[in-house]
Amino acid sequence: MTATPEHSRPTEILPASWIQVAGRISVALAAGAAFAASGALGGVAAVQWTLAAAVAAFGVWLAVWDFREHRLPNAIVLPLYGVVGAALAVLGAFTGDWGRVGLAVAGGVILWCVYFILGIAGAVGFGDIKLAGALGAWLAWFGLPLLIPATILAYLLALPHTLVILAQRRGGGGRVPFGPYLIAGALIAGITATV
Repeated sequence: MTATPEHSRPTEILPASWIQVAGRISVALAAGAAFAASGALGGVAAVQWTLAAAVAAFGVWLAVWDFREHRLPNAIVLPLYGVVGAALAVLGAFTGDWGRVGLAVAGGVILWCVYFILGIAGAVGFGDIKLAGALGAWLAWFGLPLLIPATILAYLLALPHTLVILAQRRGGGGRVPFGPYLIAGALIAGITATV
């Protein structure tokens, strides 16, 4: 009798969705602790650079995933919201400028809405929409106008890839994964603003 009977298999203590939520909360709490520590050691600039590094790390992971799978999974995108939110909370606490934190959240909502409209038009995928909200909140910490060059940069960076795909489309070419370009545009704009 090598088969395992049904009743002896381990059962889940919590539903998978609860475990995912707990994991995302843990990521946000760990990020908050890291941002607080970097802020205590180096001030607001250190928190901003730590956040830029975190966005870059998530960005590399998401870019590779999007190039390979043509999608941006919630399991990676949604924790980025927690990381950005934790950083904004720490930045608000260090600067006392909660209005700026509110503006950053508004920037995330604005960029999410812009990409939602683009998604309805078929110009981007829904993973790009979700990613835009987190990136928009990060960028808007530096000011709402930064959302414009970040978006323009994303499309300019995607243009050569798009042209290649369009040239191949005659022979049955595919879609352009936009996530990597969205990330690159945001990183260029965000790191430039951090400097």
